[in-house]
Amino acid sequence: MIPVLFLSHGAPSMIIEDEPAKAPLLELAATFPTPKAILCISPHWQTAGLSLSSSLRPETIHDFYGFPKALYRLQYPVNGDPQLAEDVAEHLLSQGIHASRVDRGLDHGAWTPLMLLYPEAEIPVLGMSLPAHQTVEQLFNLGETLSYLRKQGVLILTSGSGTHNLREIVAEGAGTACWAREFQHWLIKNVCDYAMDKLQSWESHAPQARFAHPTTEHLDPLWIAMGAAGETTPEVIYQGFSHGNLGLVHFRFN
Repeated sequence: MIPVLFLSHGAPSMIIEDEPAKAPLLELAATFPTPKAILCISPHWQTAGLSLSSSLRPETIHDFYGFPKALYRLQYPVNGDPQLAEDVAEHLLSQGIHASRVDRGLDHGAWTPLMLLYPEAEIPVLGMSLPAHQTVEQLFNLGETLSYLRKQGVLILTSGSGTHNLREIVAEGAGTACWAREFQHWLIKNVCDYAMDKLQSWESHAPQARFAHPTTEHLDPLWIAMGAAGETTPEVIYQGFSHGNLGLVHFRFN
């Protein structure tokens, strides 16, 4: 069966730099069957409700600043999947969830991992927004609702970050702070243990939780991935840090 993925997208410069978290992604797609389509959920597209991209040819959105000019020239010329958008919207509606259809491209939280997994851009991609202000349980339940896609050969790809406090980013080689290590260690252990009782209240259980994630959007896609995967033990493909305190962890749920 097609796995479910949660991948840390890091900085968009991961595409052109020698980043350790990049190497596992270059080889990952060859380890499972080629999906017929990809449902992608990025932390950089948040909406009050739920939205699906109906774009036939989603643009490559360069939603960042201060990076090398080469990054702004990168394009991920993939096709969208409007029919899949309609099918998913109908399925969600049957479960009492309304999803609007909008014409939207792919932001760097989507195209960074996609470009590493499938550089030829040959697999259609359906973008789904991340609904804001949802509990872990609500996001997990959304993932459960989407889990049927796996049997249809659709890869559910979510992206985010193990820790994400951009105010604490430091120069490479400056070392990683204890708070970042402690939080990411706690996160990986409890995800691998499927300790949903602790994960559902991570903001009060995890060490330095609100310092590691001042806002929740870079962790929220993980709960959707876990819901879509069911009670399966994930494989930790990579764990480490970039720019000192930016936690990068890749989970594969089989």
